[in-house]
Amino acid sequence: MSGVTEMHQGSVIIIGAGVFGASTALHLSRRHPSYTITVFDCSPFPSPRAASSDINKIVRAAYSDLSLCRLAARSHEIWRNDSLFSKFYHEAGMLSIRPYKGGARAILENFKRLGINQEARIVTPEDVRQRFNGIFKEANFNTVEEFLWEPNAGWAEAARALAATMQAAIDNGVKYVTNGVSKLLVTAGHCHGVELVDGSKHHAQKVLLCAGADTARILAESSPDDSGLHAGPRFVAGAIIEAKVRLSPDQMETYKSTPAVLWDADPARGETMPPTLDGYLKFIRDIPLANTVLHPASNTKISVAPDNAEGTEWTAPENIPVLLREEMKTVIAGIFGVDAAAELQPEQLRLCWEPLAPDEAWFVTPHTRCQNLYIATAGSGHAWKFLPILGEFTVRMMLDPKGWEADELAKAWAWDRELVDSPDEDVIPRRQLANMR
Repeated sequence: MSGVTEMHQGSVIIIGAGVFGASTALHLSRRHPSYTITVFDCSPFPSPRAASSDINKIVRAAYSDLSLCRLAARSHEIWRNDSLFSKFYHEAGMLSIRPYKGGARAILENFKRLGINQEARIVTPEDVRQRFNGIFKEANFNTVEEFLWEPNAGWAEAARALAATMQAAIDNGVKYVTNGVSKLLVTAGHCHGVELVDGSKHHAQKVLLCAGADTARILAESSPDDSGLHAGPRFVAGAIIEAKVRLSPDQMETYKSTPAVLWDADPARGETMPPTLDGYLKFIRDIPLANTVLHPASNTKISVAPDNAEGTEWTAPENIPVLLREEMKTVIAGIFGVDAAAELQPEQLRLCWEPLAPDEAWFVTPHTRCQNLYIATAGSGHAWKFLPILGEFTVRMMLDPKGWEADELAKAWAWDRELVDSPDEDVIPRRQLANMR
């Protein structure tokens, strides 16, 4: 693609087709079918680089923050009942260790206040060992004394659901362009479009930047000398390591009762998921790392995802640093035991990149130093379960600024909010990919 496209009435550019971009495109196209909406992404959808494009993701309502719990419960009902999403949703329950923000009891109190998930309860390690076909009998519980069991939780086929959302938007008239955005077009504090990697320029009345791990780079590249435009300390591109294990028929029988598991305690410090329909178990190590490099034009250091497929997509284990491969063994052994870890050998691994904010909240906000520029980013892994409703908020934020400004969620997700560190010390990466080699 080359040349220039002109701005016209009711035009919106969306940068990125991950969870924020796809949901926004769908909701905006439904609400304003006459708008010209263009989504730019460096890959066909669903992008294998996007954190929101995965073999599966947890869908749950369990949050210690009441407002997020309420939103997650509403999104969960759509996953269950809306024909666009329900075919990708599977209910298997969720078992989790909750050491932060009031723990499991704070979540149970939220369920009670909202009148939802009345079957959720606290269970002990002994309960866990005896249930689920005995798969946790050799687990390393360390000092853990209680789990939250949420039987109404489930999981979704992530990449397929994301692709269906984007396709539904395209069916509504949204234009999808497979081409990466090099930078924003910014003049005198106004954003009026984007420049693509091929040099072509495209204009719109409003630009929504939701490019995941590439968000900070695009901001710095767009106006290198204007630090007020840059992300600064608001979020850092970080990666967690994922693994998928292909199960044999016998192993499938053994692990078919596996719930979604959030094992937020040492030594495992990770997650696993129920088997996919094609027989994969997925594991996650929930200790992120960064890839901090010098951005020459702005002379600032920014964490970015590697520019090769081995650093961002599912790949052979030998393409991942040995230290990270050993950490994945720790996850599997911690959750299912040492013998299971010897049998459950990852077929592929992945560094899954997303922007991470110190307070774990998203940014769904106008950019306060650039008119017509809007941001929707941070924590797309955590945001993924909200895929059915995220676009409601981004559309309100862009099209009803006064109404949005008065919303408590707008304050929680604002660009210039006070960033209070999460009690989880591992939210912001404290280690570098370069040091894993």
